[in-house]
Amino acid sequence: MKRIGITLLFIAICPNVFGQFGGENYDTKKSILEVFELFFENEIKHQGVKGDWIFRLEEVTGLYKFDFNKDNLNDILMEFSAVPEEGGGVTLKFAVLFLNEGNNQFKYLNYLETQEIRFEKFENQQFTFSTNKSETEKVIFKFLDSKFVSTLKLPN
Repeated sequence: MKRIGITLLFIAICPNVFGQFGGENYDTKKSILEVFELFFENEIKHQGVKGDWIFRLEEVTGLYKFDFNKDNLNDILMEFSAVPEEGGGVTLKFAVLFLNEGNNQFKYLNYLETQEIRFEKFENQQFTFSTNKSETEKVIFKFLDSKFVSTLKLPN
């Protein structure tokens, strides 16, 4: 039920989306749900050396809007978890960044594995995550050369 509510929230927030994955352009407008599903299929679903571990979306755990590139448009960072379709035993956690290109058209930028951290804030072009060990312990990332780069870890 929680997953349905979050899905409806996505549809209400961002009705039209444009996605770009792995160098492929998608010229049609898509809902945030469709773009996220495409990203999930291309980047997350198949894990393991041979891609034979199949994962499914467990839940979206956070949806954050902020002006990432200072163009007065709300870009989106979404946190979510994924679990194996069969067997269980492991939960993977991620954050994915989408850039708003105007008219509610978004472009996938990159994602970050967030197994031991969760998003807290974005300011001064830095992504701040708190660790699961302590609310006061922070990990800072910058987005450089189309990648999340860890720049600092602040102890508690």
